[in-house]
Order: sequence, then C-alpha cells, then structure tokens
Amino acid sequence: MHLFVIGLPGSGKTTTGRFLAARWGWPFIDLDEQVAAEAGLPVAELFARFGELEFRSREQAALKAAAAHAVPTVIACGGGTPLLPANRDEMARTGEALWLRPELEAVHARLKPAAERLQRPLLAEVDWEVEGRAFLEKLDAARAEHYRFARFAAAEVASIQSELDVWALSSK
Repeated sequence: MHLFVIGLPGSGKTTTGRFLAARWGWPFIDLDEQVAAEAGLPVAELFARFGELEFRSREQAALKAAAAHAVPTVIACGGGTPLLPANRDEMARTGEALWLRPELEAVHARLKPAAERLQRPLLAEVDWEVEGRAFLEKLDAARAEHYRFARFAAAEVASIQSELDVWALSSK
C-alpha cells in the first residue's frame, strides 16, 4: 500500500512526503519531478508549451507507474492529480491518501515569493498581493470535493503522526 500526499499548491506535499518516506524508510516519488524529468522540461514550461491536457496525461502516466511499485512508497502528487476520477480510483486501489489542509494564510505566505509561484503554472499569472488570498480560497473550494476521498486529512502531519505510523507499519 502506498501513501499519496495530496493538497493545494504550497500545502507542503513534497516536504511532508520526503519526511514520511525518510521516517519509514520507504521510497519517495514526487510526481511533478517525475513528469519534468521524463519530459526534459520544468513543469511550468511543459504547461506553457503543450498545455494542461498534455501535462495531465503525463501526470496520469507517472501516477500509474508510481502506483505499480511493488514496495510501499510515499508519492507526493501534484495539486491537480486528484481532479481526474481515474487518478482518484488508482490511488484508492493501490493505497491511501493524506490530504494536507494547512490554513490558507500559511499557504499564501509560503507562495509569496515570486520564485515559488513561477514554478507553478496555475499561479504564475496571479497578482499575489492583490488576488492571492481570493485565488487560494476559490481553488480550495473547487478542489475540496476531489480531495475528500482521502483517508487521512490534517493541517500538518505532526497532528496525525501516530495514526500514520500505525498505518505505515500495517502496510508493509
């Protein structure tokens, strides 16, 4: 069984995924990094050159490949990965999901540096000082229904660490 880490851009999926993988001695895969490596382009450039549909297709292929790993793996998904029902089904079939739900103020602050936003195609064009908070609120509302399938949900992993550890031990 794998653990898929899902949530909004800037919610801490990669950081949390790396932490949990190291804690449990599991492999770690970041889907955005995987897609970028396979394409030979950063995610933002892949989006710009080929569009979101091409990116989502590559992301879905990377998810299937990661989910096919024979050993339990922590997989940090892109914020949009759960938007496709087939992706949610793949995650549910091969593991459990952890939905990171930090306060939107914390996410807004993490994404304040322009360098952080420029790596994220959905955020690159947002006037962060003026529209950032409202954009995150809309994105959170639109994506919540696609994230609800997650077995685990928390603002920060520390608040459910023992529950995750018990699950990880039983998943080996």
